[in-house]
Amino acid sequence: MQPQEFIHKTAEQFLKELLNHFPQWQAEQFQTIAHSLSPIGCSFYVKLEEELFFLKYTRDSTYYQRTEAISKTLLGSAPGIVPRLTMTPGHGVLIYEYITPLNIPTFNITSIRPVIDALISFHSCTQEQAQTHMRFLNKNSMTETVFDLLRQSKAQNIKSSPYFDDPELIQNALAIFDLIEAKATQIASDISDIEEREDVKVLSHGDINVGNLLSQDERIIFTDLEHVGLRYRSDDLAQTILMLEQTSLKNIREIIKIYLESTNIRQTTNQEAFFQLVSRKLIIASAYQNLCMLIYYLSLKGLGCHFEQDLSPPLLTKSVKEARAPVMPGKWKTHRNLPELIAQQSQRLHGLCSMYQ
Repeated sequence: MQPQEFIHKTAEQFLKELLNHFPQWQAEQFQTIAHSLSPIGCSFYVKLEEELFFLKYTRDSTYYQRTEAISKTLLGSAPGIVPRLTMTPGHGVLIYEYITPLNIPTFNITSIRPVIDALISFHSCTQEQAQTHMRFLNKNSMTETVFDLLRQSKAQNIKSSPYFDDPELIQNALAIFDLIEAKATQIASDISDIEEREDVKVLSHGDINVGNLLSQDERIIFTDLEHVGLRYRSDDLAQTILMLEQTSLKNIREIIKIYLESTNIRQTTNQEAFFQLVSRKLIIASAYQNLCMLIYYLSLKGLGCHFEQDLSPPLLTKSVKEARAPVMPGKWKTHRNLPELIAQQSQRLHGLCSMYQ
């Protein structure tokens, strides 16, 4: 079963469950415009007669409650940066207004400005405004999330998984896990002291990538709010910079300058130290992206999906002056060559570490 076939089958199951809540709707009325799938749920853009909706389905009740609570918080405290929640029929189904998926595969310094503006609006939400739904906020920093996922995924997806009897697959997957862990560990010890000294905590999105950006009237809207929490602003800033086609030192400094000059949050007293912090966070953000792709790939393999090529061990060049590997595409979850994308992102992670040593 190819990934696309698996996603189509999941879409059918989702629509069947949705129709149980709305008997006045018929399956023939729905036109799936675009969709994505993750181990915890699905997102769809659908047309129902003349109306357009963004539908999100999460299998985990905690994620469902968290998404609903955070959506309402952000709609009240910073309207215009998340989709408007139209209804919550239950059983994990959230229905939003339709927002156009962002059709930008990668950004440059000019095109990323609307993302920075939206990020600043997100960060302007205060802890007091989120107090009502504080229990739903994600407690982990991006660094903690990486190490939590590493601990969980090695056991769940490799060592104790009943699905994998392919020694080469296990060996190659473990090699990538080990690479991610080594790079994250190498840089994590340098981060905590700089964070406390040079950064401030904000209401953070926590999972910024091209696939989680929508557009409305030339503005950027954020979706997938499961990771929203109170954490250092440099986490989000690093994930945003990672969407640049060229993560050169010059571009990183320019984005930081744009952000600091535009935000109302207390600015750092040492811009060079903040640059060093964000630079290190880029490595953590890259490790997080690579880890998500690998876990997702192994989950699909465990479900019987097949890809055009097998997972290969990371092949890293010895010297990398710039992290020029392709940016993680927004539609990576449905990509037939997901193993190749994982290899590219491993190279990108290696390149970022080489740049900042």
